[in-house]
Amino acid sequence: MTLDVNDIHRTNGLDAVRDIMDGARPVQPRKPERAVTASPFIAVDPAKLPARQCLYGRNIFRKYLHVTVAPGGVGKSNLAIAESLAMVACRNLLGQWVKEPLNVWYFNLEDPLDEIQRRYAAAIQHYGLKPEDLKGKLYIDSGRDQRLVMASIEKNRPVINEATSKAILAEMREKRIDVVIIDPFISSHAVNENDNVGIDMVAKEWARIADKANAAVHLIHHTRKASGDAEVNAESSRGGKALTDAARDVRTINRMTEEQGVEAGVDNHRRFFRVISDKCNLAPPAERSDWYCLESETLANGDSVGVVVPWSWPNQFDELTPERVLEVQKALAGQQKRKDVRADDWAGDTIATVFGLDTDNKAHKAKIKKWIAHWLKVGVLTEATIKDNKGKDRAILDRGEWQDV
Repeated sequence: MTLDVNDIHRTNGLDAVRDIMDGARPVQPRKPERAVTASPFIAVDPAKLPARQCLYGRNIFRKYLHVTVAPGGVGKSNLAIAESLAMVACRNLLGQWVKEPLNVWYFNLEDPLDEIQRRYAAAIQHYGLKPEDLKGKLYIDSGRDQRLVMASIEKNRPVINEATSKAILAEMREKRIDVVIIDPFISSHAVNENDNVGIDMVAKEWARIADKANAAVHLIHHTRKASGDAEVNAESSRGGKALTDAARDVRTINRMTEEQGVEAGVDNHRRFFRVISDKCNLAPPAERSDWYCLESETLANGDSVGVVVPWSWPNQFDELTPERVLEVQKALAGQQKRKDVRADDWAGDTIATVFGLDTDNKAHKAKIKKWIAHWLKVGVLTEATIKDNKGKDRAILDRGEWQDV
């Protein structure tokens, strides 16, 4: 037990205190910290500057930290798995450019190893990859078999786990890892996720590892709870904003809405999602989202496993051949079919008959409405007004200029 001056005085008297004070060494002044200096700018020939090393698509760069933000259950882990296979095999599996065969370390901190292997097996089977495409380049681990805790709380302060950081860096250097994927970020530390100081410390440590390992670090991150089909963006990330602030690229994943599903004519809109870079400091912003779909792949053991595949938004006008459009004009010519979709004699029912569609089907109905708007704009159909049997004005559709065939 440490005694203070009062304890010594009570126990041994004033003289004992004086003896101690007489023998005390003077307090040494603290050495000043090294001064921060400003470095003068020296113009460099741009031709001699090293080019940024983009490894995959438009958003994975060597030496930088990247984050993907998505709600639960949308397919972010399956996407990360498919992307890792594309990088390792140097194959354009998802419509994204790949520079060269890469060494990838996928570390899933939630699922057991057999589930991770199951997902990889399904993706490998779907894309027809061979063992030699992956041998010696792909590394997978589960947090249930070995812990990965980059930082924790000690004496109420966030502290980096130096042993873990050094071990990860050493392993990446030894295995020559080009991209490490941590899924999910929240499970890679024990810091209060709402503490921006702590989260910034963890994010900066991952960025330091990316720099020292000459690799890309990709963190898969959850969104905070949101209602309904609220749009996910970089600001939707769970916990402290310091994570997305520290990343050079932040992708967001949004599930297809029910309305989009009707417009696209798909049966189950929840199988589809889109990805876009919501924050991109290393390349121009994307002009559009990349769409993907979860398809079911059946393994030899009978398990059905989801696999991410690229998906393109359908062209609603592909069916509009000149011959079909002429059929629509002939069917509507002089028939005084109503423009109002609520009318019993809506023109859309006639169009549905021509194309073999069903106006009770939401997707079919939405498609026909879009066609009508387009035809009115280009003059295939015209709008007129007639009086109904009650003398009220009613808008009808008639043919416009005959379609050339």
